Order: sequence, then structure tokens, then C-alpha cells
Amino acid sequence: DVVGHTRHQQGNAVFTTSSITTVPGTTVATLVGSDTEAQCYHNQAIDRLGDGLIVSASDADGVIEAVEINPAQHPDRWVVAVQW
Repeated sequence: DVVGHTRHQQGNAVFTTSSITTVPGTTVATLVGSDTEAQCYHNQAIDRLGDGLIVSASDADGVIEAVEINPAQHPDRWVVAVQW
């Protein structure tokens, strides 16, 4: 949890609708378009990306909501992870 950030802390089991913006040219952008809304309920967020991953979507607060493998580094692999 990020101290002082109330949208991503343990809550009362209520899903929140978040506006998600994708990064142009990513797999997630190809799948859902430039933006979408997602039902989110999580109290953790990505702080540092693992090697070979790129951000492919974030919410209005800048919280990373989707990552994928960097196709420039791994053109023969397909990995997408979302947090919604």
C-alpha cells in the first residue's frame, strides 16, 4: 500500500470502477482500445517492474493496472498481466 493513498487500501469488499488508459502500441491497447473502465478491488500495486516487462495500462492516479512482456526484447513470447 502507498501511505496516504486511499484508493488502494483494504476496504469493505466493494468493487470500484476505475478509468484505465492504455499505452499505444501495446497488446492491451490492441485488445481493449485506448481506454476502458474496469471493476477493481485490490490493495496492492506494482512499485517496480520486473526485467523485460513494460507498463501497458494505468489508472487516472497513475497506478499500474496492466503490464506485458517487452516485444522488442522477447518477440517470440506473449505475456500480459492485468490487475482488474
